[in-house]
Amino acid sequence: MGIEQISEIKMNKRRKVIIFDGDDTLWQTQKLYDSVKHKFKELMESCGFKEEEIIKFVDEIDTLRVDVLKFSKMRFPESLLITYAFLCGKYNKNWDIHIEKIIRELSFNAFTVPKLYDDTIKTIETLSKYFDLVLFTAGDKEIQKKKIDSLGKKFKSYFSKIYIHEMKNEQHFRRIMQGLKIPAHDIWSVGNSIKSDINLCLKLGARAILIPRGGWKYEESDLLPGDVFIANSLTEACNYILEQENLKKQELLEVDLKLLELILQKSWSRETCYPSLQKKWSNDNPALGQCAITALIVQDYFGGELLYCKHFQHYWNKLPDGKEVDLTKSQFPNNAKICFDEIETREFVLESKMVEKEKTMERYTMLKKHVENLLNKKLKERNSYE
Repeated sequence: MGIEQISEIKMNKRRKVIIFDGDDTLWQTQKLYDSVKHKFKELMESCGFKEEEIIKFVDEIDTLRVDVLKFSKMRFPESLLITYAFLCGKYNKNWDIHIEKIIRELSFNAFTVPKLYDDTIKTIETLSKYFDLVLFTAGDKEIQKKKIDSLGKKFKSYFSKIYIHEMKNEQHFRRIMQGLKIPAHDIWSVGNSIKSDINLCLKLGARAILIPRGGWKYEESDLLPGDVFIANSLTEACNYILEQENLKKQELLEVDLKLLELILQKSWSRETCYPSLQKKWSNDNPALGQCAITALIVQDYFGGELLYCKHFQHYWNKLPDGKEVDLTKSQFPNNAKICFDEIETREFVLESKMVEKEKTMERYTMLKKHVENLLNKKLKERNSYE
């Protein structure tokens, strides 16, 4: 049985992606199970079963039965009933149908409407501005779908795709990642399980963030080596991703294109101009010879692709949402017809032998320093104002 996709909206072409787990990552689940197990223990003690390790025994039985029943909705209730049967045999007591009914009713409290963590909406709202979000949750299809539906349309709207499967494995992640049609290193996996969320993605070359909470015996595993960060909350995970993707300043300052354009215009200079055009550079045409390094900085803050016109040897940007942005077009006459020829990689623009004489890396570093200084000044002004 393959993974089932229950929701999809149009994804932004070539945008980076974050795959979120659901249970105990975005919403609280293990607390519900723990509550049921503690009430079960109290019920067993009221029946005269004075066992200190009742909860441990339930966990062991439940873990062993995963291989057969996976995350079926009947597994956990039956694990409680098996434990009750074992205790009846051990203490030589008859099976009580009334107790069985209580256990069945009690067990389904673990499948009630989940509660989102306090920082869930803020996290996915922030990250959805820069990434496509995918929700991949494991468990009984009917129960998981009810959980997701109960969280509302707004919650579901943040995700480009939603997948459900009884259990996660490497093949499922591979299918999802292949369907995204982007490199594995442009994909993040965020989850609470080393076994089911983190290691599987690390094997496939993705980056991962572990939020170690709500675990149970079945999910215990050793963490594989790879690009993984351990966070204490979704907020910490969000901040780490923004920092790693050079988006933190943009989020803190709520940088929009207009602000970045104004800062770039103040930062352009003769020194940052293309070498062969430096003698022609002036304050009357400040965008002259600034296209490559300006496009790189726009990409730093907004992602997307670098577009190139061979005739004018000109670079500009295509943002993740498909919008084209050219902040240095003003250097050309109004009637100049700039046509798209090809997409260039960041590595080519900065490091190829063809651009060594253009001092692109040196000029980019200089311009970026000016931009960051002005952004930091804006941030200080905002902080002092607040």
